[in-house]
Amino acid sequence: MDIVIDQKPVLVMKFGGTSVRDKDHIRRAAEKVIREKERGYHVIVVVSAMAGVTDRLVKKAIAKGLHETDPEYSEIVSQGELETSQLLSKILNEMGHGAQSWSGPRIPIQCDSNYGRSKILDIPRDNIDHSLREGEIAVVAGFQGISQENKITTLGRSGSDTTAVALASFFKAKRCDIYTDVDGVYTADPRVVENAQRIEVLNTSRMLELAEMGSKVLHPDSVRFIGDSKVLVQVLSSQADEVGSDLKGTLIGNDLNQNGSGAFTGVSSMNGVAALTFKEVAHAPGTIGKILSAVDEEGVSIDMMSHPIPTGGTTDFSFSLLQTDIDRAMHGLAQAGFENAVKKTNLSKISVIGAGMRSNSGVAATFFKALGEAGVNVELVTTSDISISVLVQEGQSQDGGRALHSAFGLDRR
Repeated sequence: MDIVIDQKPVLVMKFGGTSVRDKDHIRRAAEKVIREKERGYHVIVVVSAMAGVTDRLVKKAIAKGLHETDPEYSEIVSQGELETSQLLSKILNEMGHGAQSWSGPRIPIQCDSNYGRSKILDIPRDNIDHSLREGEIAVVAGFQGISQENKITTLGRSGSDTTAVALASFFKAKRCDIYTDVDGVYTADPRVVENAQRIEVLNTSRMLELAEMGSKVLHPDSVRFIGDSKVLVQVLSSQADEVGSDLKGTLIGNDLNQNGSGAFTGVSSMNGVAALTFKEVAHAPGTIGKILSAVDEEGVSIDMMSHPIPTGGTTDFSFSLLQTDIDRAMHGLAQAGFENAVKKTNLSKISVIGAGMRSNSGVAATFFKALGEAGVNVELVTTSDISISVLVQEGQSQDGGRALHSAFGLDRR
Protein backbone atom coordinates (compact mmCIF):
# COMPACT_ATOMS: atom_id res chain seq x y z
CA MET A 1 0.00 0.00 0.00
CA ASP A 2 1.32 3.47 -0.92
CA ILE A 3 2.36 5.71 1.93
CA VAL A 4 0.46 9.01 2.00
CA ILE A 5 1.97 12.03 3.79
CA ASP A 6 -0.46 14.88 4.47
CA GLN A 7 -2.89 13.21 2.03
CA LYS A 8 -0.29 13.23 -0.77
CA PRO A 9 1.43 10.13 -2.24
CA VAL A 10 5.21 9.97 -2.62
CA LEU A 11 6.80 9.93 -6.08
CA VAL A 12 10.50 9.16 -6.66
CA MET A 13 12.19 10.60 -9.75
CA LYS A 14 15.73 9.76 -10.83
CA PHE A 15 17.86 11.59 -13.42
CA GLY A 16 20.96 9.95 -14.89
CA GLY A 17 24.23 11.61 -15.80
CA THR A 18 23.34 12.54 -19.38
CA SER A 19 20.03 14.00 -18.14
CA VAL A 20 21.87 16.42 -15.81
CA ARG A 21 25.05 16.94 -17.84
CA ASP A 22 25.00 20.76 -17.57
CA LYS A 23 22.98 23.57 -16.02
CA ASP A 24 20.49 23.70 -18.90
CA HIS A 25 19.69 20.00 -18.52
CA ILE A 26 19.47 20.34 -14.74
CA ARG A 27 16.98 23.19 -15.20
CA ARG A 28 14.97 20.99 -17.58
CA ALA A 29 14.95 18.27 -14.92
CA ALA A 30 13.79 20.84 -12.36
CA GLU A 31 10.86 21.77 -14.58
CA LYS A 32 9.77 18.12 -14.72
CA VAL A 33 10.06 17.85 -10.93
CA ILE A 34 7.87 20.92 -10.47
CA ARG A 35 5.23 19.58 -12.87
CA GLU A 36 4.97 16.38 -10.83
CA LYS A 37 4.80 18.30 -7.56
CA GLU A 38 1.98 20.40 -9.00
CA ARG A 39 0.12 17.17 -9.79
CA GLY A 40 -0.12 16.53 -6.07
CA TYR A 41 2.93 14.46 -5.17
CA HIS A 42 5.53 14.67 -2.45
CA VAL A 43 8.63 14.37 -4.64
CA ILE A 44 11.95 12.73 -3.85
CA VAL A 45 14.51 13.30 -6.62
CA VAL A 46 17.66 11.18 -6.98
CA VAL A 47 20.48 12.45 -9.19
CA SER A 48 23.65 11.01 -10.69
CA ALA A 49 26.85 12.95 -11.21
CA MET A 50 26.94 15.10 -14.34
CA ALA A 51 28.15 13.14 -17.37
CA GLY A 52 31.92 12.63 -17.27
CA VAL A 53 32.42 13.82 -13.69
CA THR A 54 32.64 10.37 -12.08
CA ASP A 55 35.24 9.25 -14.64
CA ARG A 56 37.41 12.23 -13.68
CA LEU A 57 36.97 11.51 -9.97
CA VAL A 58 37.88 7.85 -10.49
CA LYS A 59 41.12 8.90 -12.23
CA LYS A 60 41.85 11.25 -9.33
CA ALA A 61 41.34 8.45 -6.78
CA ILE A 62 43.51 6.02 -8.75
CA ALA A 63 46.24 8.66 -9.06
CA LYS A 64 46.28 8.77 -5.24
CA GLY A 65 46.93 5.03 -5.19
CA LEU A 66 43.45 4.16 -3.98
CA HIS A 67 41.44 1.06 -4.90
CA GLU A 68 37.68 0.74 -5.27
CA THR A 69 37.54 -1.19 -1.98
CA ASP A 70 39.16 1.67 0.00
CA PRO A 71 36.79 3.94 1.99
CA GLU A 72 38.79 6.96 0.80
CA TYR A 73 38.06 5.96 -2.81
CA SER A 74 34.31 6.12 -2.13
CA GLU A 75 34.71 9.48 -0.43
CA ILE A 76 36.30 10.94 -3.57
CA VAL A 77 34.08 9.39 -6.26
CA SER A 78 30.83 10.23 -4.41
CA GLN A 79 31.45 13.97 -4.76
CA GLY A 80 29.91 14.20 -8.23
CA GLU A 81 26.41 13.30 -7.04
CA LEU A 82 26.68 15.79 -4.18
CA GLU A 83 27.49 18.58 -6.64
CA THR A 84 24.49 17.73 -8.83
CA SER A 85 22.07 17.49 -5.90
CA GLN A 86 23.18 20.84 -4.52
CA LEU A 87 22.87 22.51 -7.91
CA LEU A 88 19.41 21.05 -8.60
CA SER A 89 18.24 22.09 -5.13
CA LYS A 90 19.52 25.62 -5.71
CA ILE A 91 17.72 25.88 -9.07
CA LEU A 92 14.44 24.58 -7.61
CA ASN A 93 14.61 27.17 -4.84
CA GLU A 94 15.31 29.92 -7.38
CA MET A 95 12.20 28.76 -9.28
CA GLY A 96 10.10 29.26 -6.15
CA HIS A 97 9.84 25.67 -4.95
CA GLY A 98 11.47 24.85 -1.63
CA ALA A 99 14.03 22.06 -1.92
CA GLN A 100 16.72 20.57 0.25
CA SER A 101 19.68 18.48 -0.88
CA TRP A 102 20.56 15.29 0.94
CA SER A 103 23.74 13.23 0.90
CA GLY A 104 23.44 9.49 1.41
CA PRO A 105 25.08 9.57 4.87
CA ARG A 106 22.88 12.43 6.04
CA ILE A 107 19.58 10.60 5.36
CA PRO A 108 21.17 8.11 6.38
CA ILE A 109 21.22 5.35 3.74
CA GLN A 110 22.69 2.52 5.77
CA CYS A 111 24.92 0.10 3.83
CA ASP A 112 27.21 -2.84 4.44
CA SER A 113 30.98 -2.33 4.50
CA ASN A 114 31.77 -3.73 1.05
CA TYR A 115 33.26 -0.40 -0.01
CA GLY A 116 32.75 0.45 -3.65
CA ARG A 117 30.03 -2.17 -4.11
CA SER A 118 27.90 -1.80 -1.01
CA LYS A 119 24.39 -3.14 -0.54
CA ILE A 120 21.69 -1.00 1.05
CA LEU A 121 20.54 -2.43 4.38
CA ASP A 122 18.06 0.20 5.64
CA ILE A 123 16.79 3.73 4.98
CA PRO A 124 15.25 5.38 8.06
CA ARG A 125 12.45 7.66 6.93
CA ASP A 126 12.30 10.27 9.70
CA ASN A 127 14.54 12.98 8.22
CA ILE A 128 13.10 13.02 4.71
CA ASP A 129 9.57 12.54 6.08
CA HIS A 130 9.98 15.77 8.03
CA SER A 131 11.32 17.59 4.97
CA LEU A 132 8.39 16.44 2.82
CA ARG A 133 5.86 17.47 5.48
CA GLU A 134 7.43 20.94 5.37
CA GLY A 135 6.53 21.06 1.69
CA GLU A 136 10.10 20.65 0.45
CA ILE A 137 11.32 18.64 -2.51
CA ALA A 138 13.97 16.18 -1.29
CA VAL A 139 16.94 16.09 -3.68
CA VAL A 140 19.10 13.06 -2.93
CA ALA A 141 22.66 12.39 -4.09
CA GLY A 142 22.57 8.88 -5.52
CA PHE A 143 25.22 6.16 -5.50
CA GLN A 144 26.24 6.62 -1.85
CA GLY A 145 25.52 5.71 1.74
CA ILE A 146 27.11 5.25 5.15
CA SER A 147 28.85 2.03 6.17
CA GLN A 148 28.63 0.17 9.45
CA GLU A 149 31.94 1.84 10.35
CA ASN A 150 30.33 5.25 9.81
CA LYS A 151 32.28 5.94 6.61
CA ILE A 152 31.05 6.99 3.17
CA THR A 153 30.61 4.07 0.82
CA THR A 154 29.37 3.73 -2.75
CA LEU A 155 27.08 1.26 -4.47
CA GLY A 156 28.96 0.41 -7.65
CA ARG A 157 28.11 0.99 -11.29
CA SER A 158 24.69 2.62 -11.85
CA GLY A 159 24.31 2.88 -8.09
CA SER A 160 21.99 5.89 -8.37
CA ASP A 161 19.35 3.60 -9.88
CA THR A 162 19.61 1.46 -6.77
CA THR A 163 19.31 4.51 -4.53
CA ALA A 164 16.14 5.60 -6.31
CA VAL A 165 14.37 2.24 -6.30
CA ALA A 166 15.40 1.59 -2.69
CA LEU A 167 13.95 4.95 -1.62
CA ALA A 168 10.75 4.15 -3.52
CA SER A 169 10.61 0.81 -1.74
CA PHE A 170 11.22 2.12 1.78
CA PHE A 171 8.84 5.06 1.27
CA LYS A 172 6.26 2.85 -0.50
CA ALA A 173 6.11 5.39 -3.30
CA LYS A 174 3.37 5.50 -5.87
CA ARG A 175 5.99 5.01 -8.57
CA CYS A 176 9.70 5.41 -9.29
CA ASP A 177 10.46 7.12 -12.61
CA ILE A 178 13.97 6.58 -14.04
CA TYR A 179 14.77 9.32 -16.57
CA THR A 180 17.51 8.37 -18.98
CA ASP A 181 18.64 8.97 -22.57
CA VAL A 182 16.32 6.31 -24.02
CA ASP A 183 12.54 6.17 -23.86
CA GLY A 184 12.31 2.76 -22.23
CA VAL A 185 13.71 -0.74 -22.21
CA TYR A 186 14.33 -2.20 -25.68
CA THR A 187 14.62 -5.70 -27.07
CA ALA A 188 18.29 -4.84 -27.71
CA ASP A 189 20.54 -1.81 -27.56
CA PRO A 190 18.93 0.46 -30.22
CA ARG A 191 22.33 2.02 -30.92
CA VAL A 192 23.57 -1.39 -32.11
CA VAL A 193 20.46 -3.19 -33.38
CA GLU A 194 18.56 -0.99 -35.83
CA ASN A 195 15.24 -2.84 -35.47
CA ALA A 196 15.21 -3.00 -31.67
CA GLN A 197 11.68 -2.51 -30.31
CA ARG A 198 10.58 -0.71 -27.16
CA ILE A 199 8.98 -3.00 -24.56
CA GLU A 200 5.90 -1.44 -22.95
CA VAL A 201 5.58 -3.76 -19.93
CA LEU A 202 8.14 -6.00 -18.18
CA ASN A 203 7.70 -8.22 -15.16
CA THR A 204 10.51 -8.13 -12.64
CA SER A 205 11.97 -11.57 -13.37
CA ARG A 206 12.61 -10.80 -17.04
CA MET A 207 13.95 -7.32 -16.26
CA LEU A 208 16.34 -8.82 -13.70
CA GLU A 209 17.61 -11.32 -16.25
CA LEU A 210 18.14 -8.53 -18.82
CA ALA A 211 19.99 -6.42 -16.22
CA GLU A 212 22.21 -9.27 -15.05
CA MET A 213 23.04 -10.19 -18.64
CA GLY A 214 24.32 -6.70 -19.45
CA SER A 215 21.40 -4.44 -20.29
CA LYS A 216 22.61 -1.03 -19.16
CA VAL A 217 19.18 0.51 -18.53
CA LEU A 218 18.88 -0.63 -14.89
CA HIS A 219 21.39 -2.12 -12.48
CA PRO A 220 20.53 -5.61 -11.15
CA ASP A 221 20.57 -4.38 -7.54
CA SER A 222 17.87 -1.83 -8.36
CA VAL A 223 15.71 -4.52 -10.00
CA ARG A 224 16.05 -6.73 -6.91
CA PHE A 225 14.50 -3.93 -4.85
CA ILE A 226 11.55 -3.98 -7.26
CA GLY A 227 11.26 -7.72 -6.72
CA ASP A 228 11.33 -7.37 -2.93
CA SER A 229 8.59 -4.75 -2.83
CA LYS A 230 5.43 -3.67 -4.61
CA VAL A 231 7.03 -0.59 -6.17
CA LEU A 232 6.25 0.17 -9.81
CA VAL A 233 9.23 1.45 -11.82
CA GLN A 234 9.11 3.28 -15.12
CA VAL A 235 12.01 3.91 -17.50
CA LEU A 236 11.48 6.91 -19.77
CA SER A 237 13.29 9.60 -21.72
CA SER A 238 14.43 12.82 -20.12
CA GLN A 239 14.45 14.43 -23.58
CA ALA A 240 10.70 14.01 -24.18
CA ASP A 241 8.17 16.65 -23.14
CA GLU A 242 6.13 14.19 -21.08
CA VAL A 243 6.66 13.52 -17.38
CA GLY A 244 6.37 10.12 -15.77
CA SER A 245 2.72 10.53 -14.84
CA ASP A 246 1.93 10.53 -18.57
CA LEU A 247 3.11 6.86 -18.56
CA LYS A 248 5.13 7.02 -21.78
CA GLY A 249 7.96 4.64 -20.87
CA THR A 250 8.48 0.98 -19.98
CA LEU A 251 6.64 -0.10 -16.83
CA ILE A 252 8.36 -2.69 -14.62
CA GLY A 253 6.80 -4.47 -11.67
CA ASN A 254 6.15 -7.77 -9.94
CA ASP A 255 2.60 -8.39 -11.07
CA LEU A 256 2.58 -6.90 -14.56
CA ASN A 257 1.15 -9.04 -17.35
CA GLN A 258 3.24 -9.46 -20.51
CA ASN A 259 0.51 -11.08 -22.60
CA GLY A 260 1.11 -10.47 -26.28
CA SER A 261 4.81 -9.71 -25.84
CA GLY A 262 5.91 -13.10 -27.18
CA ALA A 263 8.06 -15.82 -25.65
CA PHE A 264 11.32 -13.92 -26.13
CA THR A 265 12.02 -10.68 -24.28
CA GLY A 266 15.29 -9.40 -25.67
CA VAL A 267 18.98 -9.70 -26.42
CA SER A 268 21.56 -8.18 -24.11
CA SER A 269 25.33 -7.92 -24.24
CA MET A 270 28.08 -7.07 -21.79
CA ASN A 271 31.64 -6.12 -22.74
CA GLY A 272 34.66 -6.13 -20.46
CA VAL A 273 34.41 -9.82 -19.54
CA ALA A 274 37.28 -12.24 -18.92
CA ALA A 275 37.51 -16.00 -18.41
CA LEU A 276 39.88 -18.19 -16.39
CA THR A 277 40.42 -21.86 -17.24
CA PHE A 278 42.16 -24.45 -15.09
CA LYS A 279 43.50 -27.39 -17.10
CA GLU A 280 43.47 -30.93 -15.71
CA VAL A 281 42.12 -30.06 -12.28
CA ALA A 282 42.01 -33.09 -9.95
CA HIS A 283 38.55 -34.63 -9.99
CA ALA A 284 38.24 -34.80 -6.20
CA PRO A 285 35.65 -33.55 -3.71
CA GLY A 286 36.23 -29.93 -2.71
CA THR A 287 38.67 -28.90 -5.46
CA ILE A 288 36.24 -26.60 -7.28
CA GLY A 289 35.08 -25.22 -3.94
CA LYS A 290 38.65 -24.26 -3.01
CA ILE A 291 39.11 -22.42 -6.32
CA LEU A 292 35.86 -20.49 -5.94
CA SER A 293 36.53 -19.71 -2.27
CA ALA A 294 39.92 -18.22 -3.18
CA VAL A 295 38.19 -15.88 -5.63
CA ASP A 296 35.42 -15.03 -3.18
CA GLU A 297 37.99 -14.10 -0.52
CA GLU A 298 39.05 -11.25 -2.82
CA GLY A 299 35.46 -9.96 -3.09
CA VAL A 300 35.20 -11.04 -6.75
CA SER A 301 31.92 -12.33 -8.18
CA ILE A 302 31.99 -14.99 -10.86
CA ASP A 303 29.35 -15.57 -13.51
CA MET A 304 29.38 -18.39 -16.07
CA MET A 305 30.96 -21.76 -15.23
CA SER A 306 31.92 -24.82 -17.28
CA HIS A 307 32.88 -28.21 -15.81
CA PRO A 308 33.05 -31.00 -18.42
CA ILE A 309 32.67 -34.67 -17.55
CA PRO A 310 36.07 -35.77 -16.16
CA THR A 311 38.35 -38.21 -17.97
CA GLY A 312 41.28 -40.01 -16.38
CA GLY A 313 40.79 -38.48 -12.95
CA THR A 314 41.08 -34.85 -14.08
CA THR A 315 38.86 -32.25 -15.68
CA ASP A 316 39.01 -28.68 -16.95
CA PHE A 317 37.18 -25.92 -15.09
CA SER A 318 36.37 -22.46 -16.48
CA PHE A 319 34.51 -19.44 -15.18
CA SER A 320 33.91 -15.85 -16.27
CA LEU A 321 34.30 -12.61 -14.35
CA LEU A 322 34.59 -8.90 -14.97
CA GLN A 323 37.88 -8.00 -16.60
CA THR A 324 38.44 -5.31 -13.98
CA ASP A 325 38.44 -8.04 -11.30
CA ILE A 326 40.95 -10.36 -12.90
CA ASP A 327 44.05 -9.15 -11.03
CA ARG A 328 42.34 -9.56 -7.66
CA ALA A 329 41.08 -13.01 -8.64
CA MET A 330 44.55 -14.12 -9.77
CA HIS A 331 46.06 -12.84 -6.51
CA GLY A 332 43.60 -14.84 -4.42
CA LEU A 333 44.13 -17.97 -6.52
CA ALA A 334 47.91 -17.68 -6.19
CA GLN A 335 47.58 -17.34 -2.42
CA ALA A 336 45.57 -20.59 -2.40
CA GLY A 337 48.11 -22.42 -4.54
CA PHE A 338 46.25 -22.24 -7.86
CA GLU A 339 48.68 -20.58 -10.26
CA ASN A 340 48.04 -22.47 -13.48
CA ALA A 341 45.01 -20.54 -14.73
CA VAL A 342 44.84 -19.71 -18.43
CA LYS A 343 43.18 -16.34 -18.88
CA LYS A 344 41.27 -14.88 -21.79
CA THR A 345 40.38 -11.20 -21.88
CA ASN A 346 38.44 -8.82 -24.12
CA LEU A 347 35.37 -11.03 -24.18
CA SER A 348 31.67 -10.19 -24.35
CA LYS A 349 28.65 -12.00 -22.99
CA ILE A 350 25.62 -12.20 -25.30
CA SER A 351 22.31 -13.47 -23.96
CA VAL A 352 18.80 -14.12 -25.21
CA ILE A 353 16.11 -13.81 -22.52
CA GLY A 354 12.69 -15.42 -22.79
CA ALA A 355 10.31 -18.03 -21.40
CA GLY A 356 11.19 -21.73 -21.54
CA MET A 357 14.63 -21.21 -23.04
CA ARG A 358 15.97 -24.49 -21.70
CA SER A 359 12.84 -26.64 -22.03
CA ASN A 360 11.46 -25.61 -25.44
CA SER A 361 12.59 -27.72 -28.36
CA GLY A 362 14.56 -25.90 -31.04
CA VAL A 363 15.58 -22.85 -29.00
CA ALA A 364 19.22 -23.92 -28.58
CA ALA A 365 19.46 -24.97 -32.24
CA THR A 366 18.14 -21.59 -33.38
CA PHE A 367 20.54 -19.80 -31.05
CA PHE A 368 23.73 -21.53 -32.20
CA LYS A 369 22.73 -21.69 -35.85
CA ALA A 370 22.31 -17.89 -35.87
CA LEU A 371 25.72 -17.36 -34.30
CA GLY A 372 27.35 -19.82 -36.70
CA GLU A 373 25.86 -18.11 -39.75
CA ALA A 374 27.13 -14.77 -38.40
CA GLY A 375 30.65 -16.24 -38.07
CA VAL A 376 30.70 -15.90 -34.28
CA ASN A 377 32.83 -18.34 -32.27
CA VAL A 378 31.59 -19.38 -28.81
CA GLU A 379 34.00 -19.58 -25.86
CA LEU A 380 31.66 -20.56 -23.00
CA VAL A 381 27.94 -21.41 -22.63
CA THR A 382 25.42 -21.31 -19.80
CA THR A 383 21.64 -21.76 -19.73
CA SER A 384 18.73 -21.16 -17.38
CA ASP A 385 14.96 -21.44 -17.68
CA ILE A 386 14.76 -17.91 -19.09
CA SER A 387 18.11 -17.33 -20.78
CA ILE A 388 20.92 -18.71 -22.92
CA SER A 389 24.27 -16.92 -22.65
CA VAL A 390 27.60 -17.29 -24.43
CA LEU A 391 31.00 -15.68 -24.24
CA VAL A 392 32.44 -14.40 -27.52
CA GLN A 393 35.26 -12.14 -28.59
CA GLU A 394 34.35 -8.46 -28.07
CA GLY A 395 34.78 -7.74 -31.76
CA GLN A 396 32.05 -10.26 -32.60
CA SER A 397 29.46 -9.19 -30.02
CA GLN A 398 27.57 -6.72 -32.20
CA ASP A 399 27.24 -9.12 -35.13
CA GLY A 400 26.18 -11.86 -32.74
CA GLY A 401 23.59 -9.66 -31.05
CA ARG A 402 22.05 -8.59 -34.36
CA ALA A 403 21.90 -12.18 -35.60
CA LEU A 404 20.16 -13.43 -32.45
CA HIS A 405 17.72 -10.52 -32.40
CA SER A 406 16.61 -11.40 -35.92
CA ALA A 407 16.65 -15.18 -35.43
CA PHE A 408 14.25 -14.98 -32.47
CA GLY A 409 11.85 -12.61 -34.25
CA LEU A 410 12.46 -9.70 -31.88
CA ASP A 411 12.61 -7.18 -34.73
CA ARG A 412 9.06 -8.16 -35.73
CA ARG A 413 7.31 -7.75 -32.36
